[in-house]
Amino acid sequence: MSHWQYVDDSFFVIKILFKAQKQTKRQALILKETQKEICKLETKLTLQTEQDHPQIVGILNTPTLNQLFSIKRNQEPNEINKLLGNEARFELMSADENHPAVLFIGHYEQNKWIKLRTKKLLDFLAMRFSEKNSYKEKNSKINANVTFTLEEYAAILGKTHPSSTSTKKDVRRILKEALVTINSYSIETYEKRNAEVRYFSKMPISQDYSVDNGVYTVIFSDKFAEFLNTSYIMQFPLLLFSLDERGSNAYSIGRKLALHQSIKNNRKKRTSHIISVKSLLNVAPEIPSIDDVRKNNGSWSKRIEEPLTDALDKLVGQVNCKSKKVGIELLEYWEFCNSKGTSISNEQLADINYYIFSELYVKFSVKGID
Repeated sequence: MSHWQYVDDSFFVIKILFKAQKQTKRQALILKETQKEICKLETKLTLQTEQDHPQIVGILNTPTLNQLFSIKRNQEPNEINKLLGNEARFELMSADENHPAVLFIGHYEQNKWIKLRTKKLLDFLAMRFSEKNSYKEKNSKINANVTFTLEEYAAILGKTHPSSTSTKKDVRRILKEALVTINSYSIETYEKRNAEVRYFSKMPISQDYSVDNGVYTVIFSDKFAEFLNTSYIMQFPLLLFSLDERGSNAYSIGRKLALHQSIKNNRKKRTSHIISVKSLLNVAPEIPSIDDVRKNNGSWSKRIEEPLTDALDKLVGQVNCKSKKVGIELLEYWEFCNSKGTSISNEQLADINYYIFSELYVKFSVKGID
């Protein structure tokens, strides 16, 4: 082979490699742009799905159940009865000033924390029960059976691929834990029915549950079904179900805001879009009391103010370019204010402390609730 032929061949190979490299770069650029367009489309579809989905539904609810959602994570039971399989007793507020409502949790050492997955399933079961029964209709037979599929529950949790094997495995695990926990709950309470305070003796929430080929059946106890069906209907935002397990404060606060805005009496008094900071702190299970913060020499702003603000921010969240939800789009807006809705003054901000903060209010609006 001559020297010039070797040069020509080398040049030819370099030329091919250069073209290949150029083509690879072009393909990478095309791929990147394609991914961007897919990302935009997925985001658009996600938002469209949320808009098309009925965001607000009426579900049966009771004052005692509301308090169950507000039990603090580190709250100790009032009593543990070892003779009844370590059954814990949590005393709650009731309509009778002289008698508390009570949440009983059986096998307390196994079911200590009321996790967000348990709260979600309770609301979901109440929703399904509400769909099948006529609210307060006299002489109507109550259907205490609630059925749903694994995929249905995965979809309402906001899972992107509810039919995938990995999603089913994850949701199956969540349901198993939540069902066992709910099956250990019983309630005893005093609540108003038709302007009268009625006593509801100890009643298990769930009588039994079963799973057959991906179909779940939960049977409410007869007493609990009657208790629930004679209470009241709240407007419930379905988007709450899609909060992840780190959104326990946001779930309870979002639920409280939806309930507050949907109460007719609040609308009559024109207070349906304003609520006290104290009310929100009381329902947030992961926010400690000021006494607990001080016992540990903690900062009230880091332990109380910031978690409350973070929870409210999660309720006005958005979808990013990767179609990943950062919170949920439940609220149109929220802001701190004074009792009449007036803006906070510079003097208040300059001298802010826990007591000033706890006397503030929050202005807000839940989407979809008049």
